[in-house]
Amino acid sequence: MRRGVPQPASSGGATSVEKRERRGRARSDLRPQKAHRTEVYYATESLREQLSATDLRNLIHVSTAGIGCISFAQAIDCTICAEEFTHEIYATASRCLEGNLQFAGFMGSSSPEQLIGQPLSAILPRRRGFGEMLSLWHRHKLSGQGFEFEAIDRDGRSIVLQAAIYGHIENEKLHRMWIILRDVTTVTRAISALSKSQKHYRALFDTPGLLFVRILSDGTIEHATHSTSTLLGTSSTPTCSLDEAFE
Repeated sequence: MRRGVPQPASSGGATSVEKRERRGRARSDLRPQKAHRTEVYYATESLREQLSATDLRNLIHVSTAGIGCISFAQAIDCTICAEEFTHEIYATASRCLEGNLQFAGFMGSSSPEQLIGQPLSAILPRRRGFGEMLSLWHRHKLSGQGFEFEAIDRDGRSIVLQAAIYGHIENEKLHRMWIILRDVTTVTRAISALSKSQKHYRALFDTPGLLFVRILSDGTIEHATHSTSTLLGTSSTPTCSLDEAFE
């Protein structure tokens, strides 16, 4: 055996030099992945910084719903009951920080700029039903869950509004809130009218002795009252055609 000639690795495992080389390669393989994750993180943070207050204002103003932000001079205790909570909101000095045209409409203004600095009582008066809105919000645990309530518009007519309120609350104290309002009067009244029509329709079928039959556009009898079925000699829910029933 000549001196200076490295000996071959035994079959039982690698030499210590080879082990160190493997660990070094393993660490170097991990470095690019770690650097990539860091780059993605900073890229995400950079994108977030690009969203300015102007962008937020634009989003508010293109919305079809009324959106406004109200700030309070003193924080309001959220642990009191709904009635006291509503009273404190209207009794505490407040001012509007932001609002769109739809939100200004509740105050009767044609310009969103006229909202800025106005108190809540001037924009959403308690007597017009907005006090009940705040009470309902408190009963919904001050969550952002949407709910409906009845209010009075500027012309004194009853309307149905859908509301969602998001509060900035710290240590059980309300500092400001975002109010989102949408007029759903037409939809609500249409649903109510449909419900009444359905009740009237069912009442017709339950009227004794009434000959009433529902016929589809293809001439098939879909449903008939008991008196009609007896007259035609069919079941209470016939599926025969009109021609077959009146042979």
